[in-house]
Amino acid sequence: MTDDIVLKYEYNDAEELARAYMSYVTEGGLFIQTTEEFKLGDIVHVLVNLPDDGDEIEFSGSIVWITPDKSKVMWFNPENTSDASSPPGVGVLLGGPQAPEVRTRIEKILEENPDLDQLTDTI
Repeated sequence: MTDDIVLKYEYNDAEELARAYMSYVTEGGLFIQTTEEFKLGDIVHVLVNLPDDGDEIEFSGSIVWITPDKSKVMWFNPENTSDASSPPGVGVLLGGPQAPEVRTRIEKILEENPDLDQLTDTI
């Protein structure tokens, strides 16, 4: 895949953003819910709206995490619903010249909401 691949997502509130922010990734990352199929290392162009009423943010980054669409993965036990809360999607490394601005805006939103649940959509 090339950077012609565009992922768009809107984070509706700080809690959803907190679940998506991948602070444990060196440069920061963002989990984006999607059923599109990617490979680790694929480069994508991302357009996101954050819950701070600011302008849409765009950045390019590489895929560093994949949560498959469970409906497409045959080895999961349909009787086991313990992993049903993990939405399908990809984690994208915050890359390119816009990465510092993206990281700053995300971290500001999260700092303003210190009581958020620490659950994550990734690990």
